[in-house]
Amino acid sequence: MAERNSAQWPEPRDGDMYRLLFEGAHDAILLTAVDGPVLRANAAACRIFGMSEAEICAAGRTGLVDLSDPRLADLLAMRERTGRAEGALTFFRKGGIPFEAELWSSVFEGKDGESQTWMVIRDVSERVRMEDEVRRINAYLAAQAEASPDGIMVFDQRGAVVTHNRRFLRIWSLDSATVAAGCAAIAEKMLAIAGGSAEARQVVSCDPVLDLVTVTGEVSLPGGTRVLCHSTPLWVGATHMGRVWYHRDVTELRKAEAEARTTAAILAAQFEASPEALVVTGPDGRVVTYNRRSLEMSGLTEADMVASPEVRRARLAALTTDPAGASTLFDEESLHPEQDHHVEVVLADGRVIEQHVRPLELPQGRGVAWFYRDITEQKRLIEAVRAGERRLRDVLNAAIDGIIGISVTGVIETANPAAEQIFGYGAGELIGLDVAALMPAPYAAVHARDVERYVRTGEAHIIGKSRDLTGLRKDGTTFPLELAVNETGEADHVRFVGIVRDITARKRAEEALVAAQKAESLGVLAGGIAHQLNNLLMGIMGNAGFVAMEALPGSPAGEALRDIEEASANAASLARALLSYSGAAPDAPSRVDLSQLAGEVTGLLTARRPPGVSLVTNFAVGLPAVRLNPARGRELLTHLLVNAFEALAEVGGEVVVSTGLVSAAAARRTGGFVSGQLPQTGCVSLEIADNGPGIAADVLPRVFDPFFSTRFIGRGLGLAAALGIVRAAGGAIHVSSEPGKGATFTVLIPVAGDE
Repeated sequence: MAERNSAQWPEPRDGDMYRLLFEGAHDAILLTAVDGPVLRANAAACRIFGMSEAEICAAGRTGLVDLSDPRLADLLAMRERTGRAEGALTFFRKGGIPFEAELWSSVFEGKDGESQTWMVIRDVSERVRMEDEVRRINAYLAAQAEASPDGIMVFDQRGAVVTHNRRFLRIWSLDSATVAAGCAAIAEKMLAIAGGSAEARQVVSCDPVLDLVTVTGEVSLPGGTRVLCHSTPLWVGATHMGRVWYHRDVTELRKAEAEARTTAAILAAQFEASPEALVVTGPDGRVVTYNRRSLEMSGLTEADMVASPEVRRARLAALTTDPAGASTLFDEESLHPEQDHHVEVVLADGRVIEQHVRPLELPQGRGVAWFYRDITEQKRLIEAVRAGERRLRDVLNAAIDGIIGISVTGVIETANPAAEQIFGYGAGELIGLDVAALMPAPYAAVHARDVERYVRTGEAHIIGKSRDLTGLRKDGTTFPLELAVNETGEADHVRFVGIVRDITARKRAEEALVAAQKAESLGVLAGGIAHQLNNLLMGIMGNAGFVAMEALPGSPAGEALRDIEEASANAASLARALLSYSGAAPDAPSRVDLSQLAGEVTGLLTARRPPGVSLVTNFAVGLPAVRLNPARGRELLTHLLVNAFEALAEVGGEVVVSTGLVSAAAARRTGGFVSGQLPQTGCVSLEIADNGPGIAADVLPRVFDPFFSTRFIGRGLGLAAALGIVRAAGGAIHVSSEPGKGATFTVLIPVAGDE
């Protein structure tokens, strides 16, 4: 590498000069081959790119230049045409960090006759940042002009008003017509108000001669008002553009100056009585003045104060816990009196003293002002605050609710572990995200609008209130949440704090409660209807049977009576189904082996399977008994199996019936729909699963409603009656289904206790 690099320098007679320029340049200089490899890099390049020369050479131009920068193509085309190129371009520091730079590139023929390129790169990222800052400051100054305590009026060379602020008009009681008339009319009215005094004519004039000079003076107005008037020419470069008048009402200032003279004596007394130690030294380092507190705080004596600077510094250093270190600090301060210094020293008695040293212009030359403050208590309080912050951080980390700090622009700046867990993010992943990333589109837009309105108008729609929303996890799933947002009062940093709670469990409990109340109401209604219907049917069936006994065999009346008896029997079956749904069936429960009962019913119903439907059983052996009336149990199984058969009647498929023992925790499965009261202890399960068309999500909560059915056949009472039987046994039914994936009905009945 050394041989190749040395071959790139110009002729020997110029080598030393070029090497000096190359190595001493403030800008990065790269010597490259035309095809891209970097041959040399100076020290400035290593500093700017944050790499060694070897790393720069290994990276090559393609590793240093942002190839996606659209300006690159123009620079390459310019170099191709002219052999030179210059302009702005984006480069990469070590680690891929981009920065803005100015580039000068020139192609030349090397000593060996091959084309090489000099690239001079100037890091202008700081300049760009400063230019942005200057633009921001200019905008700020423009706004300040209107809020300025001075009245401001700007004239062009012809005396026309270019701009002014409202304060100028208030000081001189000018109206818009006078302003529109220009400088002469304005000056005439101002002189009239000032009574045409000589002092007013010196500073309020439209004489062209005054356009090129600066004039300052005060004008007295009626009522004792004093106005400080300052007129100065307005130049843009070497071009005279007009003049600017700055007028300030200094009435109160002049009163304050008079009061200040009276206050001077008070300040002198305050200097002596100040809680801070104050010492002033002259150009020779000797003490000019000091207050009593400086002696008390430092431990120095009056003799020390009038001693030479060296003696005083040595005496003060000896009073600290580190005399050698303190002496070095004090000597450094004395060697550079033109600079500000700030140090902290610990005295031998444990007190912490903060020392500020600032240059001070005195009549006899530049001196130094020494300020000493005992910050022992302040240090203790700072440590106490830090300890409080640590405790608060521990509380936030231990909170079960998510706590999120949000800037006024909606950027997440703080988030506790609970918030990260709720939304499915890793540690620190929430920081920097827009809070809209935690909400589905409709809620995000509404939330952003409400926050913007609050910041703009102070009208609170969400601030200080709690409301239910839908949250969006990192994996794209949504969930119900409760959100409370409050303002922190920090105007320059975090503006809002959101408290987030996952209310999925609460919503499910509320839905279950509504379903239970609905089922209970329907059950009461169904039971009442069934009892009334049974009473009516008893009379109908009894009378029809009695009349049928008197009718002649084969007579039309006998046939009609048999139709009445058959219809009444069907109505009685319907009444029994309603009673089963209401849980008011009069049959007494007993201890039943659910596997044995299921085996009996599936054996009887095998013949009722539709064509193309198979029935598979998987019954657990040795299950604990449940308390269930056997007849009602058979009816329960019949309703659920018939429902599965009907689901597969047109498409065919498989029905699987199984039993098992389930713990209370496992019974509280997520997803699907649950009706009834989930057992609090262990329970026996009866599961009927089919691979039919399934049930739509919006239909799932209604499958147990009486007389509700999505099929052409059926009365819509089978599943309702099944639910009534299970509820009467103290259990619940869980339904899970997706369209096209079949449906699974799981009956959960608590294990019967010992009798």
